[in-house]
Amino acid sequence: MDLYKFQTDIILFAVISYFCFNDNRSGENLLVFCKKNLAFGKTKQSSTGTRNGGDTGMKQIALRMATMQDAVSILNIYRPYIENSAITFEKEVPALQKFKKRIAAIMEKYPYIVCCTNNKIVGYAYAYRYKERAAYQWNAELSIYMQKDFSGRKIGAALYHVLIKILQLQHIQNVYGCITTPNPASEKFHSDFGFSLVGICQKVGYKCGQWQDIAWYEKFIGTHANPPVPPLSINELSSDTITKILRECESLPMQTKQQEIRTGVDS
Repeated sequence: MDLYKFQTDIILFAVISYFCFNDNRSGENLLVFCKKNLAFGKTKQSSTGTRNGGDTGMKQIALRMATMQDAVSILNIYRPYIENSAITFEKEVPALQKFKKRIAAIMEKYPYIVCCTNNKIVGYAYAYRYKERAAYQWNAELSIYMQKDFSGRKIGAALYHVLIKILQLQHIQNVYGCITTPNPASEKFHSDFGFSLVGICQKVGYKCGQWQDIAWYEKFIGTHANPPVPPLSINELSSDTITKILRECESLPMQTKQQEIRTGVDS
């Protein structure tokens, strides 16, 4: 038996009985109010199903490795960034087949992660080679894109955690983020995540009717052993290990949101 439901019904019955016994009209009005607003025998719930309206504002997420079947959904998320912003310097939406080739090339060596809610992809992130020269092979650049409605929900942090944990297993030593600046939200995100601003390139791209600056952020994730261990490709890692990392990081947005509720922090 649901003790909460039982106690609520007993209290409501007692109150209504009192008014009905002493004042028929008051009792009738109270009964109508209770039927409309309290619903006998039911626990009041929010739209997310949390008890007593305790909506945390965050649904459970699922993280997984991307597949080629995700290309359309990923491109649909990326499209507004191309068409309506300078966040990416790409100016034309790539054809689907060309975009699939990009995804396939990245997935040969690096992690490519998608975030889903209700089986719908709402964000994605991936790592890729920082520069082509051999001495750069221990570095990776990170990219992350979110569906607009899901920005600011700590999902980006979960995606970055996954990328970095996997890259560490691949013996990557440094990771980089390149952002068009000014972009206060992204700048704060990288700073909070332990990245350091290492440089700004001024007026390096022309988009959205003006010359744009970019900022480079850097984070050390390895021990920089001398000599370094050769990097591994993503396919050389255990699928069980990757799955474990994905499952661990799925709970991060929920944990962070609950902490914000307790402490009043909002970022």
